[in-house]
Amino acid sequence: MAVDRPRAMHYKRAKLLSGAPLDLQSIVADAIRDSQNVDAREEGEAVRRVLSGIGNTNGMLTAKFMQFTVGQKAHFLERDSATGDYKLDTIAVPEEDGAARREFVESLTFLALSASHVMFVSALHLGSKALEEHLNWLLKKYSKIAADDYVILADQQSANAEQRLARHPVDSVTIGAELDFEVVEMVKTQRRTKDRETVPGYKSVRPVGPVADMLSSLIGDWFGDVPLTKALGKDERIKATLKLNYSNRRKSDEGFEMMQKLAVAGRHFDLDETRVHLHKGGTLRGTDLKVQTSLTVSVLESGMIDEFDLWGKVHSWLRHAIATSIVPQ
Repeated sequence: MAVDRPRAMHYKRAKLLSGAPLDLQSIVADAIRDSQNVDAREEGEAVRRVLSGIGNTNGMLTAKFMQFTVGQKAHFLERDSATGDYKLDTIAVPEEDGAARREFVESLTFLALSASHVMFVSALHLGSKALEEHLNWLLKKYSKIAADDYVILADQQSANAEQRLARHPVDSVTIGAELDFEVVEMVKTQRRTKDRETVPGYKSVRPVGPVADMLSSLIGDWFGDVPLTKALGKDERIKATLKLNYSNRRKSDEGFEMMQKLAVAGRHFDLDETRVHLHKGGTLRGTDLKVQTSLTVSVLESGMIDEFDLWGKVHSWLRHAIATSIVPQ
């Protein structure tokens, strides 16, 4: 039986770095037609990203944006009655004679495009930075945008924020988010025997994602000589924050313009961790800077979102958002 669950829906406005007009829905549809099959749309070697399940719903292009690692096994927990703890193991994708290719899905995002409007719901984490990178890879592979141009998935400011930005230039920008980690080594727990005590298992991890990329760009291989091990089942959380401050005593229009562009750079970071500080105009944060809403969607017994239900609610939200000027036409 299906149950209703809240899911965060994110909104972005697609723009070209060059400033040229952009109908992202049309050129993505053209690239998909040119690719002819899903294999030709796979980006990467071992770790691959792809748009799959392409559809046309209520005039929107709909798709699933997925990431998988070729041959990757999935982890699962099993209760160990001997130790009273969980033990961690892996399982491969079930195979059948003559069956089509199968892979475990690591990340999954439901995506809808309507002209330059971009709406997405992540069932398994795969953020806007990965989506932006993949769209640019796809569009350049099939020559839908110039090689030196770039599609930006920009945030939509509120009407109040746009009015304040028009009156007050950007003085400083604070951006940040939680670090994401991936496992690079796994050591299983050794059970207690007559000759030794239980030796706890652990996993070695390394940071990945937009915050890790930002720190690497600033300070190089900052994590290479500081390995991090964690007890199995533990999930530590680490936040990183960067503040860019326009500190010139005599401020110029060119400097303020640079700060305005730096504010755009915070588009892939957490809603609650991004601040834009205006010169003599207060601070913009949260929903002032990003349009995001919660949708109640139907989740099937399999754990999958009911796409028919999801796309209907996304389309209804977009029509309402345009009609009430939450987002432009």
